[in-house]
Amino acid sequence: MSYNIQESDHLSPRLNSWLLESEKWMPQQGLTLPEVDEQNNLIMQMKQQVQLSNLLNQINNEIRSTLDIEEILTSACRLLGQVLKCSRSSILVKESNTDKILSTRGEYNAGDYPIQLGMKVPITGNPHLEAIISQQESLAVTKFIDFPGLNEQSKKIVEALEIKSMLAIATRYQGEVNGIIGLHQCDREREWTDWERQLLEGVASQLAIAINQAKLYSKTRRQAEQESLLRLISNQIRSTLDLELSCKQQ
Repeated sequence: MSYNIQESDHLSPRLNSWLLESEKWMPQQGLTLPEVDEQNNLIMQMKQQVQLSNLLNQINNEIRSTLDIEEILTSACRLLGQVLKCSRSSILVKESNTDKILSTRGEYNAGDYPIQLGMKVPITGNPHLEAIISQQESLAVTKFIDFPGLNEQSKKIVEALEIKSMLAIATRYQGEVNGIIGLHQCDREREWTDWERQLLEGVASQLAIAINQAKLYSKTRRQAEQESLLRLISNQIRSTLDLELSCKQQ
């Protein structure tokens, strides 16, 4: 069962209330075991839907509050990391469609683990990144160091970041990959659940739009700053020329 994400502002409080009441009255209804299991599954599905809706709303609020790409991605990483209780969450960005290197622009770190923020990761020769980019759905890996085909450079990155398990997905805007979301478990090997994969997939499309908008804003701001600087230089040159001409005429 599902409902429209856009209506979650109205439905989430009511659903939360209904779920709490359901847990209270369900054992008192004399239901058979299969009926209890069915009710439990229904309640779990609705809890998960509420959780996803709330997470998307929080990310939406962050996107609306700023167009700074670092702020947006850092907030998204924090929300994902806290909801999914992972050691680290990071978002890597392709600065252009032709780039073969991803830059880590957002990170949430739940412990005293190595910092990934600012790290650049090459795509070429990295079979894990190539696998993520080649598919639409998320990629879950329980024992990351044993991922097929990892070269020595990739293994050094994995060991440096202490990654034991990873869940990752590519973000796509108009069919082009513009980033990678990665969830890392560093303290143990972790089996990622179908629900965790679905949640990450639900967030990916939203973040793809946010990354694109933030990049456009940054580009426009840089162009405006350059144009402003050029106007300032032009005015200074013109003023200098006018002053020289005035001096010659005297």
